[in-house]
Amino acid sequence: MVGGFGAKIRDARERMGLTQQDLATRVKERLSIIQKVESEKIVPDMKLSRELEHFLRIALLAPRAEIPTSTEMTTTPSLTLGDIARVRHRVKNQ
Repeated sequence: MVGGFGAKIRDARERMGLTQQDLATRVKERLSIIQKVESEKIVPDMKLSRELEHFLRIALLAPRAEIPTSTEMTTTPSLTLGDIARVRHRVKNQ
């Protein structure tokens, strides 16, 4: 979700000359939800975000930031399922 999404929705709605009730009716949502979204008390779910983007012709969803991954191999050996099974088997027999 982009920053300042509430103001962005309100500005687009007002440019179209709609009330909050009009917008709620058009996107099939309750008035109270539209009011809370515009005041940024709640963040709209994905479905409502896409409805608002489509109807108001604005961008609300930002692409996710890529999580950096390390290309280096770790020096610590990793366990396999076989290693874990052997450890559990030894503990069980003792």
